[in-house]
Amino acid sequence: MDFRTRFSAKQIVSGQRFGRAFALALLFTALLVGAGCGGKGAKDVVSGKVTYDGKPISMGEVIFQLGDKEARGPIVNGQYTVENPPKGEVSILVKSPNPGGGQKVPDQPGEVKGGAGLQTAGAPVYAPAKYGEPNNGLKFTVTGGKQTHDITLTP
Repeated sequence: MDFRTRFSAKQIVSGQRFGRAFALALLFTALLVGAGCGGKGAKDVVSGKVTYDGKPISMGEVIFQLGDKEARGPIVNGQYTVENPPKGEVSILVKSPNPGGGQKVPDQPGEVKGGAGLQTAGAPVYAPAKYGEPNNGLKFTVTGGKQTHDITLTP
């Protein structure tokens, strides 16, 4: 039996319309499912530089706090990124532990005097402990989306 003799032209056209509609519905559903499942990345991000006395902090952590909510991000070579921070005016803590215990290095040739004491040229830069405590005066308003905020620490 020939295909053309079995189905009328009207049946073939309506089948093509159904096929197109079905294909479009499948495509639309796939797009919706794909959009919902692809949310692995952060929706809200704040990033920037962290400096102390004009020099980039070598390593540590930035913490955004708002009430009992907080978000953290690492400091690497003076740069930080905090993903999905709480929205609103957050308090910022900068924790940068000094492996030397915060002691000043005695005067030696080749030293450069800095805000945290004496540092040799190229030596790591750490934030003072006061910036790792609440009520240190560091604030920022998170509105959502991608934001840039440089954190400048002073002696």
